[in-house]
Amino acid sequence: MLARGAGQAVSIRTVSSANNEQQQQRSSMKTQSQSQSRSTKRHQVDKRLSSCSSLLASSACAASGIVHIKTSSTTSPLKKPSSSASGAPLSSIRTLLHLQQNNCINNSVFDLLPVEVKLNIFRFLSPSEVMEIAGVCTEWRDLIHKEPTSRFLWKEIYELMFGGPKSTEVSFKKASLEVVAEMKKRFRADSRPDFSSDSTIAGQKLCWASRYGHHQMAARHLNVWGSQIVNGWYLQQESQLLASPLFLAAQEGQMKVLSLLLKYGAAVNSAAEDDGSTPLLIATQGQHVAAVETLLAHGADSNATRGDGVTPLYIACQNGYTELVEPLLRYKADVRLPVTADGATPLFISSQNGHYSAVKYLLQYRAQPDIPRTDGVTSLFIAAQNGHKDVVELLLTRADINNAAFHGATALFIACFKGNLEVVRLLLQRRANVNLACDDGATPLFISSKNGRREIVELLLRSTTADVNATYYDGSTPLIAAAEKGDLAIVQLLLQHGANRTLARVDGQTAFSIATLNRHEQVMNLLRPEDGDEEDEVEEDEEDEEGTEPMDMTV
Repeated sequence: MLARGAGQAVSIRTVSSANNEQQQQRSSMKTQSQSQSRSTKRHQVDKRLSSCSSLLASSACAASGIVHIKTSSTTSPLKKPSSSASGAPLSSIRTLLHLQQNNCINNSVFDLLPVEVKLNIFRFLSPSEVMEIAGVCTEWRDLIHKEPTSRFLWKEIYELMFGGPKSTEVSFKKASLEVVAEMKKRFRADSRPDFSSDSTIAGQKLCWASRYGHHQMAARHLNVWGSQIVNGWYLQQESQLLASPLFLAAQEGQMKVLSLLLKYGAAVNSAAEDDGSTPLLIATQGQHVAAVETLLAHGADSNATRGDGVTPLYIACQNGYTELVEPLLRYKADVRLPVTADGATPLFISSQNGHYSAVKYLLQYRAQPDIPRTDGVTSLFIAAQNGHKDVVELLLTRADINNAAFHGATALFIACFKGNLEVVRLLLQRRANVNLACDDGATPLFISSKNGRREIVELLLRSTTADVNATYYDGSTPLIAAAEKGDLAIVQLLLQHGANRTLARVDGQTAFSIATLNRHEQVMNLLRPEDGDEEDEVEEDEEDEEGTEPMDMTV
């Protein structure tokens, strides 16, 4: 029995062992199958990564002259490759990033990355590297630095990378903002002040915090480094330009960080090396009212110029930032300071662009409307040319209405030339001289007749002082100019107001002969000489002489 029992026991163990072996085989086969499946999927992903990297590499090489970017399909995209792994997708992405930062490829290249790369980009790169890419890739910049605008797979990233709920009720916007919050959290952790790092790295991190408004992060770095980094200028990866923390905070209007930097002694008038822009100028350009007022209160120079001579006041006037014009003037911005190379002043650029409120402020601070540019053009002239009637009316409280510094042309002449009827009406009401001629002899009536401005011609002729027979330098009269164009209505108006049909140009051509040469039959019949009038016979086949054109006075 003992032996039988032992034999039975042996038999049982043998069957059990066989069963275990079968289970192990099945388990091994299942594991192998799963492994093969994962390997196949990984191979497919790596194949797409490799093909995409090759595609991007070839496009990048074509732009940059690089011979080849090595890629590899042996690294799983589900694991963060080491930075030293030759040929890893991370290496290709970093290479592309380097090319992107050196303007070798455009932003759309990153959009060609396959879904697998986009889904796993947060595993490929450290948070700070993701932020670097976000600075040059439109899609990622939208994700991290402002409310997302591109409908990309951020919901899937939220679910796969950060363990977010897989519920279909999770909105795209919520998922996107969660990813943003998580990445910023990781970046802040990655950017803590490190006593062992050098001041340049700390300064670059302070610049990032200043630009994107991370007040606590900026405070931590300033508490550790203080004056060593607050006034430094550091290379920005996105623009490849030098910038200071205060400059970036002013540029983006980050008030909390800006106030903190000023508290730590940031130089308020420190200028950029590339174009001489100051924090005040860049804040004005960004229309950041609170930043401008704060900088002015801390001693910013309101008359500091950029390399091209532009001042903060000029920028505010150019763009019609009325809410900035007043504080700049209050802090002694010079309204008379010629800014650009051609001598344009803040009043000139405001008048040119029709910014009524800015012009009003400037006049209150004693801006001089008759100060011309180097070519003689005044604020009144440019406002009349561009048809800004309200600005013209405001300028006439101080300006000389008959100023003719630009080749003898007045505001009335240029308004007639451009066909700005309401401006012409206003200038005539203010008694502008209708007979002042340009250097070439053209009068407002002549240019209006030549350009077919019937309503303006009628308005000018109502003035009893308008000289209907004033001549151009070649002897042309308004009637000859209208006859040459075949404008019957204007010819009739001029004749009704006493235009002399017998006056001839220096070449002997009259209004009738000009109309005949140009085959304007209606005008020709109207101008046909009456009995007793002397008129040379005009051959029908005679070629029309090329007429002379008045000077183009448009600025």
